[in-house]
Amino acid sequence: MDETPEVVRVVAGNDLNKEIIRKALEYVGRRENISWEMIVRGKELEAEKKAEQEEALLIKIRGKKYNEVLNEIREKIDIGKIGLQVDKLKRTNGGDLLVKLKGRGAAEKLRAELDSKMNGMDTAIRRKETFFTITRLGPGVGEETLKEMIKSYTGVPEREIDVKSLRTNRYGEQVATIAVRPSRAEEMRRYGSIKMGWVVCPIMERHNPVRCFKCLKFGHNTYDCKEESRAACCYNCLQTGHTVASCGNKPYCSVCKEEGHRMDRMACPSYRALVYGRGGEVNP
Repeated sequence: MDETPEVVRVVAGNDLNKEIIRKALEYVGRRENISWEMIVRGKELEAEKKAEQEEALLIKIRGKKYNEVLNEIREKIDIGKIGLQVDKLKRTNGGDLLVKLKGRGAAEKLRAELDSKMNGMDTAIRRKETFFTITRLGPGVGEETLKEMIKSYTGVPEREIDVKSLRTNRYGEQVATIAVRPSRAEEMRRYGSIKMGWVVCPIMERHNPVRCFKCLKFGHNTYDCKEESRAACCYNCLQTGHTVASCGNKPYCSVCKEEGHRMDRMACPSYRALVYGRGGEVNP
């Protein structure tokens, strides 16, 4: 039986000829059971840099008319004068206004302008982020302590670490969800864990699984779905005739074929595996 070849990843600059490098490596290792995988890092960095330049400001309408709010903003805010570049204006499913901008810090700048020119505007900044979960944290660990420890291990500045949540799991340990910019994510990925006092705390990258809104399962989109439609079903119990907001039934998971949890919750092993990009279970 042939042995599975060892996969060796080689990072190349964007200005190098990928095909020439691949052939040279195959020749050098022609007598070894090796499979070469080329990574053109320059292109990845360009994509990350572009993503970091894209920000958005969500402006919540709060009982007002969408067009009236939009017209008022246009009248009071001179985008060109404050040096901002708007990429797109979008009305969200909830009826709010999403302003997509170009340039780092653009969303913060627009929010400051709105605060000075318009009263009572509820806004939230949206930017590209990469999420990580850190588990097994002690009960006394706070946000600042966590940021300091992450910086000491990874070198990511504290101001660029956003602690989204700190919660206690059923084992009495704290679980943190943090976010960093895409260009800082690689520095986090180098470490499978960090040490907090006596405890080694695992770090796992979180992914946002693709969901099909036909069968309601994860891992594929609606266009590729070949399963029966559950579009009219309640997200909690998967029965028809009501919505999740008014559901009083026990949750049901169609992946595990059992009651007790939904298919979009971390209690589901399949969903948990997708979130952490692993084939096996993860137990935070």
